[in-house]
Amino acid sequence: MNPALLCLICVVVVFLFHTTSATLGVDMSLQQCQSAGSSNWRCLRNKGYSFAIVEAWNGGFQYNTRIKQCTEDAWNSGMDHVDVYGLFFRFFFGTNSMLKILQSLHVPQL
Repeated sequence: MNPALLCLICVVVVFLFHTTSATLGVDMSLQQCQSAGSSNWRCLRNKGYSFAIVEAWNGGFQYNTRIKQCTEDAWNSGMDHVDVYGLFFRFFFGTNSMLKILQSLHVPQL
């Protein structure tokens, strides 16, 4: 048998029996978190979403005051993983947001 034809047959067989899987997750912005409740999280989980990342700080704008409730609702809905993230900028429109964060957390300046 021709080696090129044999190779082509092998490639076709691999693609026919190859399976892929994907994991669905949601990136919950600070604004979305303000209005999301436990029923929203359960709905996402029931639709196959298994992880969430929640915005805790939005640049120089604001801190997510509902971060605790939002992450608890995500965990309680059955999410496998829940993480938080923040967008930090040293200077943003003339403000020093990182300094404000550290001061609010009572972290001494380095």
